[in-house]
Amino acid sequence: MTQVLTQDEINQLLTAINAGNEEGNGFESIEYFEEYLTKRKHNPEKPYGIFDKDVSICKFFDSWNSDNLLADIMKKNEEQGMGNIKIPNTNITLINYSFCPRCNSIFSFMEVLNYYKKPKPDTRYKNKAHQSRNDTRVFCCNCNSYFLPSLVISDGTPKNEVQFLCRVQTIEAVEKYMLSKNTKVLTKVI
Repeated sequence: MTQVLTQDEINQLLTAINAGNEEGNGFESIEYFEEYLTKRKHNPEKPYGIFDKDVSICKFFDSWNSDNLLADIMKKNEEQGMGNIKIPNTNITLINYSFCPRCNSIFSFMEVLNYYKKPKPDTRYKNKAHQSRNDTRVFCCNCNSYFLPSLVISDGTPKNEVQFLCRVQTIEAVEKYMLSKNTKVLTKVI
């Protein structure tokens, strides 16, 4: 199972955008969805996952060299043919913003996903599956430190950012959120 969404999978996920109805499910229009992603006042959530409290978080809007780092990451993504994901029917592009805050090494979308497929083993986790779902850190082998990658939401210029999660970590976050609302989810056996 790949951790990268195919274009068909992305399109299926986005069908909810046009599914707005009187119950308030989904978004009323693609324009409203685009506005939600780019113009909302972002109140940063607590980072997802289990990790050390002192781990560095990649923050586009707090980095001194963010434009250059983002351009380098985008270029690396393009060279590898992955990342810089354009959301269909919008002007929005999702770009991983992954660099080691300690040594400034940049990480492409492919490099982050490959790391999540085979993370540096950590004895605090029961097994590899538990680590894959909960350890949202990325290890920088250049300086032996961990960081949390971000995802920049851009419509030509960066508008917002959220924590980068791979597919299984996204599922884990959705499951935890839904269970906190006492709603059962099909992917989680209780």
